[in-house]
Amino acid sequence: MRLSHSTVTQHNQIRADGMNTVNIRMIAMDLDGTLLKNDHRSISKASVRAIDAAHNNHIACTVATGRIFSIIPHQVRAISDIDWSVTSNGAVLYDNRLYGSKEPSLTGRHLC
Repeated sequence: MRLSHSTVTQHNQIRADGMNTVNIRMIAMDLDGTLLKNDHRSISKASVRAIDAAHNNHIACTVATGRIFSIIPHQVRAISDIDWSVTSNGAVLYDNRLYGSKEPSLTGRHLC
């Protein structure tokens, strides 16, 4: 199934009608040849809207890639609606919600 805003909206309508035959909890997206455009660096506005719609419907969004985290394009890492990144062919899992947390009162002494 191709991820689009209408796919996510359709899922939401199914839930609202009480016909929850499919309970989508997470969407995992490959990068190369799937989420990224042919330049292997950028993502379409339609994909960003679809990820946003999924997130707004309480569907976790995950990037799954063979790449290491540091070479995931910045444009993808900047999407705050992506909850997790599975990288290095599944060897490493990043919780982007925690990784991207900005807590000014949290200091080193609180962590130790």
